Amino acid sequence: MGLIKNALRKTDLITKILHSYKTPIFPYYHTVSNNNLNHIEGLFSYKNEKEFIKDLDFLLSTYNVLNPNDLVECILTGESIPENSFVLSFDDGLSEVYYNIVPILNKKGINAIFFINNRYIDNTKLFYKHKISLIVQELKDATNTEISKKIKDVLKKNDLDFGDPIKSVKSLYFKDQIILDELLSLIGVDEKEFLKIQKPYLTIEQLKAIKQQGHLIGGHTVNHYPMDKLSLDQQVIEIIDSVNWVKEHLGEKKELFSFPFSDSSASMKLFERVFVQMPELICMGNAGMTKDFSARMIQRFSLEKEKRGDVEVRTNIAYGKYLSLIGKGTVKRQKE
Repeated sequence: MGLIKNALRKTDLITKILHSYKTPIFPYYHTVSNNNLNHIEGLFSYKNEKEFIKDLDFLLSTYNVLNPNDLVECILTGESIPENSFVLSFDDGLSEVYYNIVPILNKKGINAIFFINNRYIDNTKLFYKHKISLIVQELKDATNTEISKKIKDVLKKNDLDFGDPIKSVKSLYFKDQIILDELLSLIGVDEKEFLKIQKPYLTIEQLKAIKQQGHLIGGHTVNHYPMDKLSLDQQVIEIIDSVNWVKEHLGEKKELFSFPFSDSSASMKLFERVFVQMPELICMGNAGMTKDFSARMIQRFSLEKEKRGDVEVRTNIAYGKYLSLIGKGTVKRQKE
C-alpha cells in the first residue's frame, strides 16, 4: 500500500481527483516548531511555522473552514457534513500549541480541536515515548562512546539488545519505565528538571485560554498508552476518564476523543461501551480517507509526513478513492 501512495504523490491525476472529490477532510498534526525538539525528533516529523502556514493557505484556498462546533452539531443531529469542508485537529497537548499553533490559527480565522492526555498537563510527568526520543537522539548524536556502551549494557541486562541500540530503545513500552528512567539517567537527563525547564506540555491555564478563543478540547486517553496493549476495561477507562477530565477541569460541554497511535484495534464492543456511557461522544481515528461504522467515528490523516501539505492532501484523497474502488474504503471492526 505504501508503494501505491508514493506513486500517487507523483502523478498529475491527483489534482483532477482532488477537484472532483468534494468530501470533507480532517487533517491533523501534533506540533509545529522552528526549533529542534529532542523529545519529538525520534518519533515523527513536524513542520516549522512557514510550512504550516503554507499548508493552511492551501486548505483555505481549496476548502471551506468548518467550525468544530458545527461539525459536532451535524453529527449529533444527523445532518450531512458540508461538502468541500475541513476541520483541523491536533494531538498530544504539546506546548507549541499555545505558543505557535493557536496564534497562527487565530490570524487565519480557523478554529480547531485539540486532543490532550491529562496525565501530562501542567508538566507533572514525561510521556514514555518522549523519554525514548531523548535517548534515541543521544545515541544518534553520541560522541561519548562510554555512554553508548553503558546504554547497550542496560539493554543487554534486560534482554533487550537486538544488535542496534536505537532499534532496541524504540522497542521499549510504557511498562518499561524503570529501564527508561535508568537510560535517561545515563544520558544526564533529570525528568523533573527537564519538565521544569522545557515545559513540553500545555498547562491548565493555557488550555483555558485556548478554549476561550473558540477552540474545542478533547480527550486523547489519560496516559497515551497503545490501546492494543490494554484490556477492554482499561481502554474504556482511558477514554471515559480523559473526556471527563476535560469536561470537569475546562468546562468543555462537547464530548470529543481521538485515539492515540491507531484506532485499528478498537472493537465494536469498545464503542458499544463508551457510547452507552457517553451518548454524545464523537471519536476520531487516523485511518485516512476511509469510512467507519458510525458518523460518530471520524477518520483523519496526518499532514506531517510530507513537507508539502497540498501533495499530502491530494495523495490521501486519491488513495482513499483507490481503497473505495477496490472495496476497502470502510474500516473493518472486530466484534470483541
